[in-house]
Order: sequence, then structure tokens, then C-alpha cells
Amino acid sequence: MEQHRRGLREALDLYGDGCQALTVLDRIEATANLSEGKPRVGMNVNLTPELETLVRRKVASGMYTSASEVVREALRLMEEQDQMRALRLDQLRQDVRKGLESRPNAPWDPETIKQQGRARRAATKARAKA
Repeated sequence: MEQHRRGLREALDLYGDGCQALTVLDRIEATANLSEGKPRVGMNVNLTPELETLVRRKVASGMYTSASEVVREALRLMEEQDQMRALRLDQLRQDVRKGLESRPNAPWDPETIKQQGRARRAATKARAKA
């Protein structure tokens, strides 16, 4: 960790505060299954200037204590969103399958459907006039 901090100080001295890469400002420290005794894995991430500004604003707001915390929260939210998307897609597939199985397939003629719709519309208009 001390080596990481020394590297950050050297990078800040070299690039200054306006550096466009978050990698010189912070590291993501993913805690992958610490309960199983796996070590923390360090990872450098490059961000666009816009995303870097967003991360800095979040930290400056006091909601987060570090850029790593902001990125971890964003990744948790992305994972949650992916899971919700997968659930919705699964539900959609089930609904389509249920709809397809709900009645036997029958041939259909678009002209017949149009005629039926026109007849219903004419009947509705006739009732409205009466």
C-alpha cells in the first residue's frame, strides 16, 4: 500500500492535478471473496475526462471517501441493473412462451381482419348516431 501511495505522489508531481487518467489518482481495490482467503487485487482504470470529473464531484460532495468507493458503488449498481435486466428478459420469454401456448396457431388473413375492424367501427358510429 505504501508503494502505491509513493507511486501516486510521484505521478502527481509529474503530471499535476490536471492529469486525465484516474489511475494516477486512485486504484480500485476489488475485494474478491476475502472470506475464502483470496488476496485483494489492485487494478488501474483509465476514465474519460467527463467521468473523472463526475468521480471527483462525488468525492468532493462528501458522499464517498475515495474514487475507489465511487467506482465500487457504480459497479455494484451496474451488476444490480444487469441482474434486473436478465430477470425482465426471462419474464418476457416466459410471457411469450405462455402466449404462444395459450391457443392453437390459426392461419389468419389480413384482409379479413381489416374487414372485421371496419365493420366494428361502422357499428360503433351507427350506435353513436342513434
